[in-house]
Amino acid sequence: MADRLAIGLLYVCAVLFPVARGIEIGGLLGAGATSIQATAADILAWPVALYITILRASRRGIWAVRFPPMPALAFLAVGLLGFFSLGNFLHALGPTAPSRHDRLFWAKEFLKMSEIFLAVPLAFLNAGLDSVGARRVAGVFFASCSAIIAYAVFQHFLPPEIVSDFRLGSLFGDRNAYGAFLAVAIPALAAFAIEDYVPAAAGAAAAAAAVGLATVTSGGAMIGVAAGFLAAAALGRQPRGAYALGVFVLALFLLVPAMPRGNPDKMWAGIRPFKPASGGEESAAMPSARVRGAMAALNLLRERPIRGVGLGNYQRRITPFYEQAAYPKPMGRTDDEAGYDTTSDEPGSQSMWLVVACETGLPGLVLLAAALAWWAASGLRAYAASGAGDPAARALALAAAAAVVGAAAAGLLGNPLVRGTGVSLAMLASLGTCAAGSREGIGTAGGAGESGRNGGRDPRR
Repeated sequence: MADRLAIGLLYVCAVLFPVARGIEIGGLLGAGATSIQATAADILAWPVALYITILRASRRGIWAVRFPPMPALAFLAVGLLGFFSLGNFLHALGPTAPSRHDRLFWAKEFLKMSEIFLAVPLAFLNAGLDSVGARRVAGVFFASCSAIIAYAVFQHFLPPEIVSDFRLGSLFGDRNAYGAFLAVAIPALAAFAIEDYVPAAAGAAAAAAAVGLATVTSGGAMIGVAAGFLAAAALGRQPRGAYALGVFVLALFLLVPAMPRGNPDKMWAGIRPFKPASGGEESAAMPSARVRGAMAALNLLRERPIRGVGLGNYQRRITPFYEQAAYPKPMGRTDDEAGYDTTSDEPGSQSMWLVVACETGLPGLVLLAAALAWWAASGLRAYAASGAGDPAARALALAAAAAVVGAAAAGLLGNPLVRGTGVSLAMLASLGTCAAGSREGIGTAGGAGESGRNGGRDPRR
């Protein structure tokens, strides 16, 4: 029964992790005006990780527990030290002491990062799933992704007065957060379309990827989608990789322009460096909010290149670093298309790489890059090692590598390390990097026992 509970919890995570951004439960961190929203991922990640890790340790010994890569653990350590070095939790008295709300916000930020880089890998690395069992979990995840994409299509056909162009974000609330999620999900779907041994499943993955591509309205996210998709097509088995690339090109040039909200124009509007002022005069063009924010981030980084300002402190510390003459800080909040990037920042438009550099310093930036590189390289090694005899493992490994490439590229102009996207990336990376070499575990259904019976090969053979 314990084994069935473990596999059931993994399925629940696969369903709820993608929709975590849209399922928020208030008041779990604090109360009243100081409450912080928690998500399904916040409720599930650590309890599931602890249960599976303890189960593995009790069955196979403490030394059998598998931990995330050292760069990921070091990145978390740097982030935690940033809290204390800045006195976020040490100053209990005085007029400059952080408020209770701020301390809860910082705790939530570290909880989110610990879920991505520690809890989710612990759960999926130690579950002992073989490639067939891991493929089933991935299939549940992709079904959840398809539902999210279907809702985004529905939003596109609603009147603009009901859903503004900036809120074409499915359950993610804005187009950049949703686009960052697609930069992870679409390359993974493409990998399964290329490698999956069940034609119906491969076709469904290709269809979901194509429709998802048509719903992207974030230019920064499209860079990540394209990079991850191209990685999957180039590395995957041929000629399916070429067919997948053809689907991508057709969707890009046929489906995307056919969407009713002018998606290509929205993509360009989100990444162009200069925009007309609110009155529309081209002569009054100013640097976009994205450019102004990047300049402020570089100014902050020059002042604190090693220590940073601490996880979760970017928005609170960035204001003094805007150059008000040349790169003024956008002010106010609006859903008006013309108002963004002139009077307001567009949500989700900050670069993951710049934000992490400002919050954790250059050491944290290097460690984040090393953690993502480790995930991608492990996926590629698993892909090469699995061979043609284990198509499920090949699909999982290629999906992991492509998803990491998509997230890293999308991070140039957006932030994939948000709730919903970050835990989904960690889940895919963990499934892909461990499934090919896993032949024993905690005995979950469809897991190690099944691998031992068929050697990880296509079960239909």
